[in-house]
Amino acid sequence: MYMEKSCNNCKYYRQYYVKRLVSFAALDKGHCVCPDKISEVSGLCGYWVDNAEREELRKAVIKKSLEDTSQRLYDIVTVLKSE
Repeated sequence: MYMEKSCNNCKYYRQYYVKRLVSFAALDKGHCVCPDKISEVSGLCGYWVDNAEREELRKAVIKKSLEDTSQRLYDIVTVLKSE
């Protein structure tokens, strides 16, 4: 699948967020964390790397966290029912 290169889909891009009342909203801004990049570059630089691997890892971490939370909630319900 072809993906147009942009900072938003680069492995090194970290998007900024703002906290709303009960959630976070993505801003149209962020910064680059590429260790080889020395100075600010406006626009796409030569260090772009596909972020698909980082996205897969992020999804796996979220899935594991939800599974752990589900188990903890089950344990709490079990304790509360036994009282």
